[in-house]
Amino acid sequence: PTRVLLLVTLLVSFQEYIVFTAKIVGGSFASLVYIFPPTGLAYICFFGLVVKSTIEEEILKYFSLAKEVQERAYVPYSNFRVGAVVVDENGKIYTGNNIENSSYSLTICAERVAIFKAISEGSRDIKTICVIGQTDKPISPCGACRQVISELAPNAVVYLSNRDMSRIIKTNINELLPY
Repeated sequence: PTRVLLLVTLLVSFQEYIVFTAKIVGGSFASLVYIFPPTGLAYICFFGLVVKSTIEEEILKYFSLAKEVQERAYVPYSNFRVGAVVVDENGKIYTGNNIENSSYSLTICAERVAIFKAISEGSRDIKTICVIGQTDKPISPCGACRQVISELAPNAVVYLSNRDMSRIIKTNINELLPY
């Protein structure tokens, strides 16, 4: 028997993100695996069927690169790996991962590594930041990273992802650090 997908007509919008719910006709409801902004590219899996939507392929490439550098994180104490990609006004890509130290306050997050690499190499206008972590929900930058983004990348579009890129949030520093 052929399974037919029926998208529920009600789409729930949260800020710039849309959460879709789908139903297999004659079956039960299933939430999509990928959540992207309405203008973004999404690969949505419903019981093995794949539906394609629209976000920039470029962002997914950045996340693939972030996932690569995430594997190289130095995390002997927490075993919690984070990867980041920063893209400047010229399209130059800078990567970073978290690096721990036994003196915990000397540990540095992936976002700051990538931003500091960009700034140290002369970039002054960071356009995009992508961060991936070993979380079920999209990772969220710590307070120190938010402060650095606020000062060194105030106009950047920030994309945050969970471990398998099945949930990606598009945001900015004004939403992450509102006061």
